[in-house]
Amino acid sequence: MIRNYLLLTVVLLFPFLTMCSNKDREAINQSSKSVIDYMLSDLNRFYLEQKSKGDSSLTDHFPEILDTTNLKVSGTPIDRKDLFRMEVMNRFFIEGVEDRYGEKSIAAYVGDDPCVLTIEHIEGLKEKLSNYRFRECYINRYPVPNFSRNTYSDYSNKSRLSKDFTIYVLESKPANVSQDSLIINNELLLTRWEKGYSKGVAINNELQIIIYWTLAWE
Repeated sequence: MIRNYLLLTVVLLFPFLTMCSNKDREAINQSSKSVIDYMLSDLNRFYLEQKSKGDSSLTDHFPEILDTTNLKVSGTPIDRKDLFRMEVMNRFFIEGVEDRYGEKSIAAYVGDDPCVLTIEHIEGLKEKLSNYRFRECYINRYPVPNFSRNTYSDYSNKSRLSKDFTIYVLESKPANVSQDSLIINNELLLTRWEKGYSKGVAINNELQIIIYWTLAWE
């Protein structure tokens, strides 16, 4: 009975749709375009507002303006006054985009790298200096975000990204510069990275996903 009802509905609608004039179709298309334009305008408003909260040099590798609604934008948590953080996730369709960022990068880490140094790890050192196990593999690493706030999170990895992602660090500097050879324990590692910034992209070629990211903490 339900199937017959649905079939009848489709049959009744079909003549109506076929009777729509080109003018009617244009009006429907225009209405859809208006909705998309409104959504895009709203998204750009939020995007530009988030970008304005940090120094422009931290986001100069981000898109100047968003031209599609196929994006996810996240900013700094409201309760963090000492951290500027922003991520923009989008699909990319430009061939060679990973090669371009790879050439510019100062470091590249796979998503399941066990020695990824996240900003959360640095924060944890402040509370666990005495009993947090120091790992020498962190010595020459640049801080990256914990990518837990996106659709492609993998909580089995420290980066919270799957192994199919590559995290490219484009620029990163600590506020307190010390020689790598001097960083031999948690306290010295924290001294180096207690304040600083880092920026880059994370790319998954298989899914055609790119995440623009930036961090600045003090």
